[in-house]
Amino acid sequence: MILDATGVYLVPSHDGKECPENGTYKDSEGCVIECCCEECSFFLCCFDDVLPLCQGTDRQCPCAK
Repeated sequence: MILDATGVYLVPSHDGKECPENGTYKDSEGCVIECCCEECSFFLCCFDDVLPLCQGTDRQCPCAK
């Protein structure tokens, strides 16, 4: 998991289904958390067909080797 600038943990992978910032989750006050996929440095990790191409050089990346 990766902590983003807003304090929410990002969980890239599996088409982004498990990531709290994929635009479908709500915060503790019941407000929808905006989708931040376009700003996410690990956006490509959400697509299984891209994972083999990932260099995995960032230690926070879930694909890191």
